[in-house]
Amino acid sequence: MQEPFENNDPINKDLLDEYLKRAAEPDSPLSDEGDTVSDKSTSEIHVTEPAESLVYAKKLPKNEEEKSEKQPKRKRRGLYTLIGVLVLIIGFSIGYARFKSSNTSRILVEGNYYTSNEDILKKASIPSDVSPDSVDLYAVINRIEQLPFIKRADIAIIPPSQLKITIEERKPIALLLQGTAKALVDEDGLVMPQLHDKTPHVPLLYGFPVNRVNDTLKTKAFKQTARFLSALQNHPVGNATVSEVAWSDKDGVVAMSTENGVKLIFGTEDPAETLESWEAFYAQIVPKVGIDNLAEVDLRYKGQVITR
Repeated sequence: MQEPFENNDPINKDLLDEYLKRAAEPDSPLSDEGDTVSDKSTSEIHVTEPAESLVYAKKLPKNEEEKSEKQPKRKRRGLYTLIGVLVLIIGFSIGYARFKSSNTSRILVEGNYYTSNEDILKKASIPSDVSPDSVDLYAVINRIEQLPFIKRADIAIIPPSQLKITIEERKPIALLLQGTAKALVDEDGLVMPQLHDKTPHVPLLYGFPVNRVNDTLKTKAFKQTARFLSALQNHPVGNATVSEVAWSDKDGVVAMSTENGVKLIFGTEDPAETLESWEAFYAQIVPKVGIDNLAEVDLRYKGQVITR
């Protein structure tokens, strides 16, 4: 039979007596009532506020970490941008320095037909020992436009050392004849020299003086005739069947047909309408009556054609 356990330790015995004594007191935290109060006190201590503090404490480092991650990225982007700008500036500076130090190496000419490249370059007088940006382009343009067939000239610089001259030439509308003198003329009345190797297909024009090259015919009669000649160029049937044009103070614009030399009177009315009348007459009436039986066709009256 096991003997009952006895604790003879004086220190433990004193602690046990003290504990029992305190438990018997009503206000003791170890009594039943005290336990209840303690529980209530414990239940009233809410942990929401510390929990929120803990959550906030966790988010704050995360935000700071995101900011710390973005800041180096922004710094890197700014650095890359700065490097890119510096590269562009350096490249532009090198290119501009090469452009300033380069001489004109080549001159291109385009848009010309009646005027040769040699005549244009000679008139331009652009030195080859200077850079393109040192050339007085306005002065060059003015010199080129003095040539008879040049209506307009433009010049563009092609880096690093080329120039391109673009030409718009005058378009002849007739070959002026006065005795043995001959000259081309455009719709503005500018007189241009005849070109034996590049004579355009234009009608002969009588009744006007063949003045010096670059002179301009400004009379009212020429303006009316030029209006007719310009319309004639855009009229296929008329352009193919009319060979000679003249001005008559009595009848206005008169012409000769390519077949049998029939006199055609166009007058001073709208040339587009009179040419349409001639086209209709040529297609419908001429085959019936025969061109050989006609001496004169008067187209001045709207809606009717008078023949002789």
